[in-house]
Amino acid sequence: SKKLKGRDIWSSLQLVEKKVDSEDSPPTMSIMDFHDVLVQAMEEGDTTKVMILRFDLCVAHSVLNMGPAGTVHYGILMSYDQEKQLLKILDIHPKHYTRVWVTSLQRMHRAMVGHGYIFTYMSEGANGCGKENDLVCLKRQDTVVRKKMEKVKTITPVPRQFVKSFEWPAQLMPITMLPLAMNVLRPENLVFVKDIIAHVPCDPSFLVANKMSINDLNIVFTSYVKSSKQHALWDSDVTNFDTLCSGEVRVPFEEFSMLIEKATQETEEVLVVQCAKKAIEQYADCYGGEYFMVHAVNDGLVTLSDVSPHAYTRFKYVPVRDLWEGICEKDEISFRARGMMVIRKQPLKEVHLKGLPIDLLKVPQWQPFKVSQCVHLNAVSMVLTLMGVRCCAEDVFYTAYTCLGGERFRRGSAIFPWQQLKICI
Repeated sequence: SKKLKGRDIWSSLQLVEKKVDSEDSPPTMSIMDFHDVLVQAMEEGDTTKVMILRFDLCVAHSVLNMGPAGTVHYGILMSYDQEKQLLKILDIHPKHYTRVWVTSLQRMHRAMVGHGYIFTYMSEGANGCGKENDLVCLKRQDTVVRKKMEKVKTITPVPRQFVKSFEWPAQLMPITMLPLAMNVLRPENLVFVKDIIAHVPCDPSFLVANKMSINDLNIVFTSYVKSSKQHALWDSDVTNFDTLCSGEVRVPFEEFSMLIEKATQETEEVLVVQCAKKAIEQYADCYGGEYFMVHAVNDGLVTLSDVSPHAYTRFKYVPVRDLWEGICEKDEISFRARGMMVIRKQPLKEVHLKGLPIDLLKVPQWQPFKVSQCVHLNAVSMVLTLMGVRCCAEDVFYTAYTCLGGERFRRGSAIFPWQQLKICI
């Protein structure tokens, strides 16, 4: 039993285990003991106790294939009918399951074997003992449970610096490459994906997207560096491999080969490239994403690391020529050729520190990252939004066209091709 700091709220844990490691062995808490605990938790007029249950999802619902075998779930006890022996559970995941559902005492007791429950309650005594001695869950503890509880109580806090390790996100995200590159250059100051999401003033749904252009990734990196006040430590440059008017690529193959050789020898910078799928798939069994970090080059093969080593191949070996051709392919997000990004250990350029303090949360949705055809109306809507009048390009057009343009323009304006409207400055 532990007390919450600064408040008279206590919690106690009770495990429900099997007495012997066997299929037909009885649990450490009988069904009648569980019934007594439920009755005590639902005392009439007592609102100081809350019971949190941990159970097997499929057994509690008595339905197969609700999740993988042994899926663990949590719920809060809402009420208990002693006559019918039915429990009403408040589910913690109402999007997947019913918000409130009912199950029998026997079924829940069977689902809790191997798990347990937590009592949270308000203490009554001045010394903080409260109702700890009256709880049925603490009166009858089996030897198996007592030994496990002793192990839980003897856990000592571990200093944070000893448990620091990079947390790989469960899904594929291009922004994972940013903390990876930063941790390679400065391993003493670990950066996690959640730090990027927390500091960048942007819609989180955009940050966790599985596709992002190289220019957007650079914007996210610069925003994180400025928001976290690390502009004296980091700098970045981004280059698109666009085709110039002369027909040549902005970064020729020979220059790219020299950049690769230089990046593998540098210790103060990291080279990140965005390459098309078809250039990588033929050299690896699985494909993780479009963003890779360059580690080494040997005999014309570049060693690349992926953003998700748990689900995909950790390293890939791609010829320099094929990598360059994959970068020259157009990106379906920005409609430009892909490119490369260099992250350095040096102060941020002054050009990124000057200008208006634009808060990306206050601009229209997707506007700084995906500009539609009506660029002139996008400019007006962004200016109005930054000045306090939140609007999008559609609002600007329909307000000006249908409300200010006069009665004769209103008829049929809903189907007017406003995105193709050409307006001079």
